Amino acid sequence: MAASRAGSGSIDDRLLAARGTRPPPDRIPARQQRRTVLSAAQHAMWQAQRTGRGGVTHFVLQYRLKGELDHRALDQAVGELHRRHDILRTVFQESARGIEQVVTAPGTVLVERITPPDPTDVAGTVRRLAERPYRPADVPPVRWTLLRLGASEHILLLCLHHLLADAGSEQVLQSELAALYTAFSVELAPGLPAPEVQYADFAAWQHARAAEGRDRELAYWRRVLQGAPPAVRLPFDRPPTERSGYRGATWGAEVPPAVLQGLRQLALSSRTTLAATLTAAYAQFLAAVSGQSDIVLGAMRHSRDRPELVRAIGVFAHLVPLRIDIARCRSFRELLTQVRDVTLDACAHQETPIDQVCEAAGAVAPEGRPALVQTACYHHDASETEELRLPGLSVTREQLFTDVSTFDLSLAVETAGAGARCLWEYRTELFDPATVQQLHHRFVALLAAVTADPDRPSSQGEQI
Repeated sequence: MAASRAGSGSIDDRLLAARGTRPPPDRIPARQQRRTVLSAAQHAMWQAQRTGRGGVTHFVLQYRLKGELDHRALDQAVGELHRRHDILRTVFQESARGIEQVVTAPGTVLVERITPPDPTDVAGTVRRLAERPYRPADVPPVRWTLLRLGASEHILLLCLHHLLADAGSEQVLQSELAALYTAFSVELAPGLPAPEVQYADFAAWQHARAAEGRDRELAYWRRVLQGAPPAVRLPFDRPPTERSGYRGATWGAEVPPAVLQGLRQLALSSRTTLAATLTAAYAQFLAAVSGQSDIVLGAMRHSRDRPELVRAIGVFAHLVPLRIDIARCRSFRELLTQVRDVTLDACAHQETPIDQVCEAAGAVAPEGRPALVQTACYHHDASETEELRLPGLSVTREQLFTDVSTFDLSLAVETAGAGARCLWEYRTELFDPATVQQLHHRFVALLAAVTADPDRPSSQGEQI
């Protein structure tokens, strides 16, 4: 079955219709849950890790601090951050109901102090610290480490498992860490308002809400995914086998400013988002490299649009499959309209974890690959994340990437102002770096072509 066709009405009307399919309660109840089920995003990650059908990443954020550091204020700020946000004190344990997240009691949080044994290989020390395994059943999977490089130079390293936070949580972490450190450095009370709800409250609410509409959602996904291809034929250097692991690498390169400007103008004229425009381009790119016109790819949807979640830390982004029928689009603008509408439909049926969607659709995992979704495209607006500002210190932030790939191949496009870069995450047992670089150049060429003339007629299987 082809992807669902566009409905009538404007994007605004369809957004309202999608959001109105199952009106949410006024607010997520703040019940101070101590033990509850996993959220949809956590459940999908846990299943991928348990079955070996996908990699699970974690965040590694490195802050280089130059200036006079107040160690007491830093320890107090980190401790208060953990006290305020239950998710930073959460472990994951087996129970009669399956895996549950369990909030532990507040206690002393230690920022580990380390002097790098080899001053000429600080990067190696950081890498080894980031690669230390977590024990999420026993200890909350979050670590703070302070590396002393000199009397007035340090590196603050935050390692945070993806079960605890998503990219949108970084802004909350940074802004609160700055406010807390600033207050404690002058021995003042921070004065931050308490979080309105905790992540466990959200997970319990989401689980109850999903249960109410599960039959409707599963019926939708069975219909949309009926007859979907089992996989996207990616141009592997080495075909996957059951022994292929999910060790990965991330490679990044810039997008020309003129291409980014063209994408933004096209999104505006098509009454859609930059994320949808990039997804449509990635779908056409996949069609070209695979020779397929029926494409299933992954996209991230977010639940952070509720006001009580704006200042919460947790995993509010989760994966939904988008089925795109390239063959019925006569131009890229028509493809963009289809992607916009398919995305809106998916948003109205996004509460079911991806592994349950796969099960309902009868999706069978190809040899050595994840079921249904093997590749994904994301957009991240880095301009929404403010810099970490600590009094008396110059702070330089860098995100480091772990050697794990969630999918066979995925693309994250990060924008900030007039700049953009593509971050390609790939399984190193399947792709060589040179192949990924070639794919990037082909993708950027496609972006330039479709923004230059989005109404140009295209033919099925057209190559880039």
